[in-house]
Amino acid sequence: MKFFSTGFYVSNDVLFDDVFNECFSWIHESPHTNFIPAQLACDYLSEDFYVESSNERIDVITHGNQDVQLGCFRYSKISEPHKWVTDISINKNLINNTVWIQVESSVVSQEAAYLAPQPKKPLIVIRLIDKFSGGLDDAFKTSIEPDYLSNSEEHLKLAAKVINGETENRLPIIYVSSKYFYNEHPHNIIPERLARKVCGIAHVLIEPREKMFSIKLKNETNSKNAYAGAVGIYWPRGQNISFYRRGEKTAKEFEDELFDDVVKATSTMAPVSEGGWSEIQKRRTKDSINTLKIRGEYTSELMGLYEADNVAKDETIEELKSNILSLEYRVRMLQSQASAQGSIVINAGEETDFFNGEIKDVIIEALKVAIVNTKEGSRSNHILSSLISNNPQTMEANSRQTHLKRALNGYRSMDKATSRQLKELGFELSEEGKHWKLVYNGDSRYSYILPKTGSDYRGSLNAISDISNIIF
Repeated sequence: MKFFSTGFYVSNDVLFDDVFNECFSWIHESPHTNFIPAQLACDYLSEDFYVESSNERIDVITHGNQDVQLGCFRYSKISEPHKWVTDISINKNLINNTVWIQVESSVVSQEAAYLAPQPKKPLIVIRLIDKFSGGLDDAFKTSIEPDYLSNSEEHLKLAAKVINGETENRLPIIYVSSKYFYNEHPHNIIPERLARKVCGIAHVLIEPREKMFSIKLKNETNSKNAYAGAVGIYWPRGQNISFYRRGEKTAKEFEDELFDDVVKATSTMAPVSEGGWSEIQKRRTKDSINTLKIRGEYTSELMGLYEADNVAKDETIEELKSNILSLEYRVRMLQSQASAQGSIVINAGEETDFFNGEIKDVIIEALKVAIVNTKEGSRSNHILSSLISNNPQTMEANSRQTHLKRALNGYRSMDKATSRQLKELGFELSEEGKHWKLVYNGDSRYSYILPKTGSDYRGSLNAISDISNIIF
């Protein structure tokens, strides 16, 4: 059996009939259903309801008391040789006034010769969130829209809490950092498209384009933040962090990668609250037992066995939930480590990449120098050789050196073209009397004083050489 599962909060004032009506509309508007409109227009709220066609069936059951109301809409369809079942379960907590919806979809192959396909995220997820958005998952609103952070202290603290695992949200956070250098689009994904794609399984947090926000965030999170266009998936309470870089992928391919990884993990999560088909059936059974008790229509021995069986089942359920919570953590850890087998994690301390692959390139260049001093055939020579051959440099530094030469070659004054090219490289420019002060990536350790008026061609070559020695 293949399985998809997720859950999310919706607006607190949503009623059962609102959700069920949307579910019926979802089936009615599907091009794959055989139900006719008349079959889907019954009064399903007064009591248990079901309707079926040749290969489809819909069941609606509910249960409630003074503390909680539960409901489940089940849609089943047989499409040879597979059987598809989707449950939309509602838990309306009357004590804390919250509404949680759990969507589970499974597909089973009815013949051993066929492999069941992987269920996709049902369209009903986005329909429910689009129509009933507003539920709060800690500080994050359930929505099909991304959350854009502003360059403010309030949002800096919020981002730091997410990255440090100090929030209580149920769904993971996809944190999209801003690129340090860009012409038009500051992010490596399209925020609105990604948020719509992952709605109901993750929240999307978009970093502001100001680079100083990222630098401050690094200090607040001990460098655990995704930066320079990378994307980080942060799980609640610091359970796990996964980092992703776009590389040569298109924006859509990158978004698909993020979606696939989040789906794999969220489908292993235990529901945040009790509900669903089995829970409703169990509570109804208990109510029936209590009714028999009140009427005296039972034998004490039979009821004792019946209740003992229920207690045992409850204990088993609690144990399984506990095991699931443990496995959730284990699955995420294994997923994050799978790509790192045989690799080395290096703590760069206070330093971060000013461009993609910068720190790694510096390390590989240093290894090329170090290997010269090792004896050929020695263990250290083999290790260094393996590291160098399996970690190709990006050559981005060479490209930037060429860009720098093009910007300052024959420099005479800071015209618009020169200023633009230097800013594209990450320099901040400020006037200081008869000179320009160039600061690389906002880091005062890498600054250079350039005269407002260039002397001669040799002077520009000296400036290029001096700056290269500082920043490369």
